[in-house]
Amino acid sequence: MNPGKNRLLFSLLTLLLVKGNLCGAAEDGPQAITKEVVLQWVDDNRDAQPGFQPGEILRLADLEKLRSFLPPGYLEEFRFPDVSFTIARPGDYSPPKVFREATEKYAGQTPAIPGCAKTPEKWGWERRSFCALLA
Repeated sequence: MNPGKNRLLFSLLTLLLVKGNLCGAAEDGPQAITKEVVLQWVDDNRDAQPGFQPGEILRLADLEKLRSFLPPGYLEEFRFPDVSFTIARPGDYSPPKVFREATEKYAGQTPAIPGCAKTPEKWGWERRSFCALLA
């Protein structure tokens, strides 16, 4: 897989983990979305080629073209009549230098979140989703 694709996949997964409720579908949906399900999806779609081009606008009838690029549970969230995705050109979404330096400096020093899996209800949905993936 080329470096641009790796960055795009990493960025998408990071965004969804930070801002999305990746594990929330497990509560309401028919299939439990676990860490293993997501890792299997990543493995299955590692070499996926897009069936769309920059500038193209995808609508409800085109959602299946996105299946390889949206983690399990997310595609279904976009099944509504007015949905549209404007495809942007790929770019370099590498973390800024200051972030990379801090990651290297503090790697291995971050403690586990105490009680994360035991009391997630006291945090927002972002934290609950993250804690569910760590469990």
